[in-house]
Amino acid sequence: MLRALLIPACLAFCASTPLVAQDGIEPHRITVEMVRGIRSSTELPTEELIAARRALAAGQRISTAQLRQLADIGDGFAALRFAQWLDRQGDSVPAADVAHYYGMAAATGRGGAIANLIKALDRIPADELGPRRANVFKNVILTYARAGNSHAIDAVFRYHSQSTPFGPLDGELAQIVERAGGDAAAELALQLAVMLLRDPAKTEDDLEQADGLLQTALTSSSLTTQVTAQNLIPVLNDARRGLETARLEVTQ
Repeated sequence: MLRALLIPACLAFCASTPLVAQDGIEPHRITVEMVRGIRSSTELPTEELIAARRALAAGQRISTAQLRQLADIGDGFAALRFAQWLDRQGDSVPAADVAHYYGMAAATGRGGAIANLIKALDRIPADELGPRRANVFKNVILTYARAGNSHAIDAVFRYHSQSTPFGPLDGELAQIVERAGGDAAAELALQLAVMLLRDPAKTEDDLEQADGLLQTALTSSSLTTQVTAQNLIPVLNDARRGLETARLEVTQ
């Protein structure tokens, strides 16, 4: 079992790092470069690691210790390969350690890492995910969601509805919808409106927000999205009447 791992400072503060998203590809394949990472063997501190990285790039086997060393220095490709190796060890390795290295790989723009980060995060018991680590994982997933990665967007909606592992994400979801465009924004707006309307503790402000989201959903070119949004308007109006009735009963 690996000891607890510290998150590199560059990853912990990557919220302020400029984003480089890849456009024009399928949403589930969108990657984001949040930190630069190691790009050349000449950036490595020892000849041994230089040789190991070149061997790794050539598809040759290197030791697990070297793979971890490269990952810890900031080599995104090595982080992805080490995360995959850890993943194959099953329950003998804490899911938090697996998520740590997938997070490093995702932050350096390695394709496929974000989906595996989410899978690993889902396996971490709530009491084993400390606030520092949670903030790093949250930042990576939200950054990918804002860039339009569908795996990350689905995870953000799910985590918000469960209020775990990051707590409510109302503001973050609204921001994702605002940054999206066209049919993507309409579909996301519909999902968020449904969540607001299903909330038994919804307020007048929530319903006002749901109204605006449904109006956005109605702009979709998808007939299914349009019809669903249209059918939710009576549900919204009923909810408004219910809140008004409750308010009047309190004042009487």
